[in-house]
Amino acid sequence: MRLLIATPETQGNRTSDFARCRPGELVMPHIHACPDEPVDGGCGCRRSLVGFDSHQGVTTFSVADLPLGMDDLAEAVRGSLAAAGVLDAIEDPEVAERWVADIAWELMQAGARFAVGEVVERRGPTLQVRARCGDAVQPRSQPSIARPAGQRLWG
Repeated sequence: MRLLIATPETQGNRTSDFARCRPGELVMPHIHACPDEPVDGGCGCRRSLVGFDSHQGVTTFSVADLPLGMDDLAEAVRGSLAAAGVLDAIEDPEVAERWVADIAWELMQAGARFAVGEVVERRGPTLQVRARCGDAVQPRSQPSIARPAGQRLWG
């Protein structure tokens, strides 16, 4: 399965870049993104993804073909959200499981949109190939999903 992982490649191409999780770590969107934050604002939640294990942000990701199935990915998402204390805040276990499944599905769909090895960045609700010097950017918008708090996954 093609999934996004943290990478140091092209870090520094934008002055707002940062990398706080380890290279190769699976990444997902922040649980909460500041609704009024500009993409290049101080928080960084609208231009980064967070590591499954470190729960730290990174602004560059690459696409890796990993030997995971959907059940494996859902278990990894569940473990990450549980470790961060997020699942404890959801009272209904069915809602929590649906959220885990939705996030896993969206992550699989996001990785499938890009070729293995491509370096990707997030610009608000859009994931796009990270332009190298002189390259054109190729935006690939992500669909939104229902979240328990009514937020969009890629918003």
